[in-house]
Amino acid sequence: MPTASPDSIAANQAGVRALQTGNWEEACNAFTAATSLAPALATFWNNLGFSYLQSHRLPEAHAALNKAIELDSEEVDAYFNLALCHEAAGDLPQAHERCAQFLQRQPTDRPAYEMLVSEPPPISWTPR
Repeated sequence: MPTASPDSIAANQAGVRALQTGNWEEACNAFTAATSLAPALATFWNNLGFSYLQSHRLPEAHAALNKAIELDSEEVDAYFNLALCHEAAGDLPQAHERCAQFLQRQPTDRPAYEMLVSEPPPISWTPR
C-alpha cells in the first residue's frame, strides 16, 4: 500500500480546508501538490478530481478521477464523483454507468441510488 509523506498529508489537509470554505482554486492547487508528493495515493487523486469538478474544470476532473480508479479500483468515492462529472458534462449514460459501479461497492448510498433511478424530466412542448 502506498504511503503518504508528512508534506503530502499537509497539502491534502490544506486542500480539504480550502474545499470546506469553497475556495476551489486553492483546493486544486493544494491537491495538485499532494498528488505530486504522493502520486500513488488514489484518495489524493479523488480529492483533486472533486476540486476540479467544483471548479467546473471537467476535463481535468475526469482525468484525475480516472487516475484515482486506475490506482485503486476500490476508491469508492471516485466512481460517484466521476458520475457527477459525466452528469455535469451532459453524458447521462456514462453518469449512470459510473453511478452503478459506485453502488456495486456502496449499495446503501441513497443519493447515488436516486441518481441512478432518476429519469430526466420530459421535454414539454406546447403546439402553437
